[in-house]
Amino acid sequence: MVGYTIRHYLEDNLAEIHGCDIQIGKYQEFIERSSLIYTPLKHPYQLPYGDNYFDVVIGNGVLEHVANDSESLKEIYRILKNDGYFIVTFLPNHLSYTEFFNRVLRNGGHRRRYSLKQIEQMLLHSGFLPIELGYHQVFPSLASFSAPIGLKERTLSLIIDRIYDLNKYVEKLWPIYKFSANIFAIAQKKIFSLKF
Repeated sequence: MVGYTIRHYLEDNLAEIHGCDIQIGKYQEFIERSSLIYTPLKHPYQLPYGDNYFDVVIGNGVLEHVANDSESLKEIYRILKNDGYFIVTFLPNHLSYTEFFNRVLRNGGHRRRYSLKQIEQMLLHSGFLPIELGYHQVFPSLASFSAPIGLKERTLSLIIDRIYDLNKYVEKLWPIYKFSANIFAIAQKKIFSLKF
């Protein structure tokens, strides 16, 4: 849903927004509504775009699912223009209480989880300059995936949304934020030249 949201906030409504994924089926309606240029992926980490193509690349809940996160970061670096930005969100936090409970209750959870230090090191190793890293979603959204119909469901959804809105406050409280569901990073592609 990132493409749809970005289109809404762009000043230049004619900007090219691209999207790619291995699975297209369940996202078809979203692709049409967002009017993004969609490219199905055929390789586990190679991206079908030219070098230095994008100003910004957003990975929203993706990096933890790819076959090889290090190779994927190298590809993102390749397709970004010099001084372009990589924004990665919804990386599962290795200290997340929701991930912990999912594992305890055997509800799945992510096989790959990250710490701020780990993602910072991965970005640096791939050539990025980390600009900002942090935690988000102390209270995960539970209502965003349902479409309530009755009064009881709407009331529950409203309560959950209000709890979710508290994130902007608790994400700043130490040590609570360290147990957030996710982490984010903003990094920039920088080309450094050595001058002697």
